[in-house]
Amino acid sequence: MSDLILQIAVSLDGYIEDQRGSIDFMVNDTSMDADHTATLRSIDGMIYGRKAHALLADFWPTAGQSAVADTS
Repeated sequence: MSDLILQIAVSLDGYIEDQRGSIDFMVNDTSMDADHTATLRSIDGMIYGRKAHALLADFWPTAGQSAVADTS
């Protein structure tokens, strides 16, 4: 049996955005890049919700052409 990992960003009140719809408070912590890359390499697939899929749909067809640092 495979593991199922749920990754969700939500605050205790059930939202991630502030009152203006902004997520400016979120930061990109590059110290976690190696861990994130290892996790992504270890999985067989991903399931996205409607909004995330719509936001990423334009990215995936050319994702392999992007220059990305190899952290393996």
